[in-house]
Amino acid sequence: MGYEYDNFGTTKVVEKVNIFLREKGHKQGITVEEVELRMQNNNSVLMNAVSAITNSKFGMKLNEIVGKPKLTEELMQDRIAKIREERDKGEWMPELEIEKVMKKIFDIIPINQ
Repeated sequence: MGYEYDNFGTTKVVEKVNIFLREKGHKQGITVEEVELRMQNNNSVLMNAVSAITNSKFGMKLNEIVGKPKLTEELMQDRIAKIREERDKGEWMPELEIEKVMKKIFDIIPINQ
C-alpha cells in the first residue's frame, strides 16, 4: 500500500499531516476514518487518499502542505531516536519495513576490519 503505509500506518501519517495543516492555519485537519474510507472506496494508496482529502477540504494537495521528504523526516524522527538507543546497547532490531530491507543489505555487506 505504499512506503508510508507499510512503515508508519494511517494514524501516524494523519497525525503528522495534521501538524502541518495546523501550521497553515487549518485547525480542523483530516481524520483517519476519512482517509481509510477514501482508500477503501477508491482503491487508493495512503498518500493519494490523504492528498485527495486535503485538496477537497482545503484546496491544497498534500505536496502543497508538506513535501514528501519533510514528511518522511518527521515520520522517522521517533524511530531514529529509538534506533540510536538500540544500537548503542547493541540491540538494534528492525521494526519498520525499510529497516528490514536495510538489515538484509547490511548482512550481505562484509565489514571492513
